[in-house]
Amino acid sequence: MTPKVKTVYRCTECGAEHPKWAGRCDACGEWNTLVEEIAAPKVRVGAGGGSARRVGGTESLGAGGTVAATTRLRQVVGSEAERVRTGLDEFDFVLGGGIVPGSMVLVGGEPGIGKSTLLLQVAARVNERGGSALYVTGEESPLQVKLRADRLGESAGDVELLSETLLETVLATASARAPSVMIVDSIQTVFSTKLTSAPGSVAQVREAATQLLFAAKGQHVPTFIIGHELQAGRLQSVLSNYVPLERHIYAVHLPNIHLPVKVRGFIDFLQARFGPIPYWDRADDSAPASVSS
Repeated sequence: MTPKVKTVYRCTECGAEHPKWAGRCDACGEWNTLVEEIAAPKVRVGAGGGSARRVGGTESLGAGGTVAATTRLRQVVGSEAERVRTGLDEFDFVLGGGIVPGSMVLVGGEPGIGKSTLLLQVAARVNERGGSALYVTGEESPLQVKLRADRLGESAGDVELLSETLLETVLATASARAPSVMIVDSIQTVFSTKLTSAPGSVAQVREAATQLLFAAKGQHVPTFIIGHELQAGRLQSVLSNYVPLERHIYAVHLPNIHLPVKVRGFIDFLQARFGPIPYWDRADDSAPASVSS
C-alpha cells in the first residue's frame, strides 16, 4: 500500500508554512494566500554530533541521489535539422526555427484568445509531416475538439486524442505512445492524486507542470501546455459597463417617535443605498408615514 503523501500549506506572499489551511496567514496577515504543496521529508540528524543544520543540510543534499556523468559542451551533438517544423511560419519563427525535442512551452493568454485553436493546427501539421501528435483535452469533449478541427479545415484526423485529467494517466499514456509532440489543454484541469487540493489550485498546477517537465526531458517529447491567464486567482468583473436597472424601494413604518432603533438603522441603510436623505435628517421636521425612493 502506497503511504500517504504529507502536505503542508505555504503562504504565497511570505512563504510561511502552516500545518493546515486557514483563511489568513499568521505570519504576514494576508488573506487567502495559503496553498497546498507536498511537504519536504524531515532530515534525521545522526548521533555523530555536530550542528543540526550542518548535518541535516549535508544529508538532505545527497540523500537519494547518485553521481551523474557530465558532458562537455563540445561533445553535445545537435543541429537545426533535429527541430520539428510545423509549416506555420510565424509559429516556427517564435520557437527559433521549429520545435526542439525535449522542450516544454507554455502557451498562455486570456480565455477564448485562440490557444486551443493554434495548437490543434500545430498537431495537424505535425501529423501531415510524418510525426505523431498526442492531444490531451481536459476541458472539452472529443466531439468539441473534432468540430473545431472541421471548422479549421485541417487534416487532423490522425491526431491521437486523450480525454483525461488525471496526471498519472496522462504520463503513462505519453510514455506508451511516445508521440512526436504532446499538447495538454489545459494545465488548470490536470490534477494528481498525490494532492488533495482541487484541480486548478496553485499546488496542483505546480505539481502537474513539474511532472510534465520531467517527462518531456526524460523522454525527449516536446510538450505544449495551455494555461489561462488569471489575475491572482480572484474573481474579475466581466460586465464592467453594466448599469443596474433603476428600482423603487418603498418602506412603510411608524412615525419617528415610535420607530425602534433597529428599524431606523435598516431604513438608514435603504435610504443610503437607494434614496435621498432620510426625513429625520432634513432641516424640516415633517414626518411622513412612509418614505419612498
